[in-house]
Amino acid sequence: MKAFLIASLLIFGLSANAKDIFRIEIGQDYNNYSNQELKQRIWRLENAVEQLQVQVFNLKHSDTRKNQVESWSCTIKAMGEDFIATGNSKATAKANVIKECKKGNGGDGFFCKNPKCEQ
Repeated sequence: MKAFLIASLLIFGLSANAKDIFRIEIGQDYNNYSNQELKQRIWRLENAVEQLQVQVFNLKHSDTRKNQVESWSCTIKAMGEDFIATGNSKATAKANVIKECKKGNGGDGFFCKNPKCEQ
């Protein structure tokens, strides 16, 4: 019985933006339910479980994407110095290495061109 209550709370909390939220209520005496009422309860339970499965899949899928953060590294050779910077995307790493190169050359970015990047 407690499992139904916990499941309903999870479903209600995780499915806030779903069309119809299926709320599961704890039954009192199953001997007093008609067949139609039992079928309705089973239908609602199946829909609630399906919503919960979808939410769990979406949460797991979003965690997987967060764990696959790309790490880029870019280098520039300018005026006899090597400048290296990283970023979570190629564009970010390029911008960071150009910024470092300019800082190392007193703000002059003339030689801070054509960074070489790799993942």
